[in-house]
Amino acid sequence: MKKLFAIILCAAAVFLTACGNPVDESKSETTTTEAAVITESHTTELYSGVTTIYERPGRMRDDYDSVPTMTFPAPLPEKERTTVKIRTSKKDPYSYVVKKYYENLVENQGLDAVERARYFLYDIDGDGSEELIFGQLDVLGGTDVYDVRYTTDELPMVYGMMIVDVYSIIDGKPFRQDKINLSGGGAYETQILSNGIMKSCRDTPYFPLYSYYKFTDGVGDYVAALVMYRNGTFAYRGKNSREDEFISQEEFNRRIAEIEDGAHPIEIEWKRLQDYGK
Repeated sequence: MKKLFAIILCAAAVFLTACGNPVDESKSETTTTEAAVITESHTTELYSGVTTIYERPGRMRDDYDSVPTMTFPAPLPEKERTTVKIRTSKKDPYSYVVKKYYENLVENQGLDAVERARYFLYDIDGDGSEELIFGQLDVLGGTDVYDVRYTTDELPMVYGMMIVDVYSIIDGKPFRQDKINLSGGGAYETQILSNGIMKSCRDTPYFPLYSYYKFTDGVGDYVAALVMYRNGTFAYRGKNSREDEFISQEEFNRRIAEIEDGAHPIEIEWKRLQDYGK
């Protein structure tokens, strides 16, 4: 997966599709053509004679119009910079996880970081036990897509709430889902689908990398990844694959539909860490 992720992070952003929507086959040729035009224009205007590192166009103004966004919170006033005590209970194993998560943020990143953190409880796989989901306000697509080397405009960063960690209760104890990586690698949207699938959308909606994870009996595991590369090719990597399987656009859309199976993203009601247990 590292190779696949590394490649897609070099992909460009050109035409908007919502996270999870199949790629419109009628727009593929136009997308590639416009990407080349934008790239050449920006490279020539900003960095004449530069190497291929600058061949990627920057984020366009409407890249994330279909993606849920949030306003970055202003720094807390000095008088409001106070810590709270997260209550713990033996009847609630998650309370100890939230307490540690909160204290680590305060100690290592400060109270402003706490203001960007959230949690959510939801039974992902329908086994009767809720998962504890942590979210963090982050830059959509990662800071790299806003690099001024790639665009003639100074564009403000766009933020959204990304799922950064998931815990389940197994044998009465909290278990961290360390096989799930939803927010790393320039994610612009993370979703929990109604069929127990978790989905990460990386880079931009124009040339996306979709990663899927499935929850079964409280344990999440990698299912597959599908990617559209900047040159217009499509690839699939299954659970036991070591190399990209290059596929047609039609097959790309078919496999997305097969994995998602008509499921829809659930609505996440994020809550502040400070309010846990209240």
